[in-house]
Amino acid sequence: MESMALSISFVNESIFLFKPSSIFSAGVSYQPKISMSPLDDYKGFLPDQGTLDIPATGTAGISLSPWKNFSFNADFQRI
Repeated sequence: MESMALSISFVNESIFLFKPSSIFSAGVSYQPKISMSPLDDYKGFLPDQGTLDIPATGTAGISLSPWKNFSFNADFQRI
């Protein structure tokens, strides 16, 4: 039985992938809120005087592949 776990971390995002067997895999990721500087050219168009922050995001998913070219996938994302 083959088992694999992989954890990746970027500057603003962490990803964990887990594949305990050849037919099942799961993964989670998280990205914290990214605060951006105000966009002066869009002060009248965007809310809060031109600020456009990227919200925190959490994602989880599973995959079941009972046959070679077929898989069932389910994902959940919270923003």
